[in-house]
Amino acid sequence: MSDQQTADAAALRLAPKQFREVLGHFPTGIVAITACEADGTPQGMIVGSFTSVSLDPPLVAFLPDKSSSTFPRIREAGRFCVNVLASDQQDVCRSFAVRGSTERFEHVGWRTSQLGSPVLDDVVAWIDCEIDTIHEAGDHFIVVGAVRDLEVVRPTVPLLFFQGGYGAFAHGSMVLGGYGDMREQVRLADIAIPDLEALAEETGVNARAVARMGAQSVIVAISSAQNAGSATSPLGVAVPLRPPFGAIFHAWADDASIDAWLASAPGDLDDRREHILDDLAVIRRDGWVLTLRDEIADDVQSVLDAVSRYGQTPGLDREFQRIAARMIRHADPAGLDEEMAGKTMAMSAPVFGPDGEVAMSVSLVDIPAGSSLRFVLNARNRLLAAAGAITTKLVTA
Repeated sequence: MSDQQTADAAALRLAPKQFREVLGHFPTGIVAITACEADGTPQGMIVGSFTSVSLDPPLVAFLPDKSSSTFPRIREAGRFCVNVLASDQQDVCRSFAVRGSTERFEHVGWRTSQLGSPVLDDVVAWIDCEIDTIHEAGDHFIVVGAVRDLEVVRPTVPLLFFQGGYGAFAHGSMVLGGYGDMREQVRLADIAIPDLEALAEETGVNARAVARMGAQSVIVAISSAQNAGSATSPLGVAVPLRPPFGAIFHAWADDASIDAWLASAPGDLDDRREHILDDLAVIRRDGWVLTLRDEIADDVQSVLDAVSRYGQTPGLDREFQRIAARMIRHADPAGLDEEMAGKTMAMSAPVFGPDGEVAMSVSLVDIPAGSSLRFVLNARNRLLAAAGAITTKLVTA
């Protein structure tokens, strides 16, 4: 028997059930392929075998089953739209997955793309294509589409199919639920909340507590001041502690810990290294951190808002890295005057644990633009008092 005959015989012995079970351990993204027939009737089907093919020219592909009753209608249309479903669109997926269903579009909003294909509401992204080529591959077709237009609509976590069930991607370095034992962080939050609530009430400014967890910092408690307003709730958002993020957690650390932190910076720090070390010295000198309104601070807030709205994704993690690469240092409180006070956006103070290390930071955020020097100094004094009170509780607990 030839090598080819041996391989063919082995392939024939593969049971379909075993094939599905083994391949099911590889997660796949879920997309809805949509098109409109000549009379305008929308058609759609769920596919778990979508992939990018080429960057130049831009090509994508999906693999429909030859037995599909919907694909012939999409093939006849000559074009299709790939709708990347979000993790909260399982109902859309189930509706479109029913064979022969005539109600797929009755309970989902959609609009028509420039090519005439349906673009579903609230998807992560859509990719509008014309059919380029179709190849046969066993019991499936390989449909290659030439991309004519595409857009990200909602940069949230996509819907995945894994081991026979639907789920969502969890990025371990940023998702709170991706961590292991969080009992210590929960304990810190419980201790901080009473003082956090009092701080927000006394200053009229939103307050939050951020605990360190390995190489990340996690927002473990928030307290919103009455009428202060906040677009999103960042509770549970985790930010990688890459320089200069996390300076307050390293200002009192030993040299080895600081060196390890600096080594985690995205890219080469170059001359920023000395600026960051000077920043740590300023934080140790004053015991608090001042953040002014500027383009970088606005970008940080935008990413935090996006995480709160869309969920925590690798893309947003990379955005934090890009912002970190642009940052040099915090503002020096020694120069605090009326002009600087009016630009103050946030301030933070350390909370120390029994071992003398910074276990948590307490912050006042969303400080009103144009605040007076008197207001900012009063807020700082109350912030330091709250951080000191929480430190006492931790040390004596």
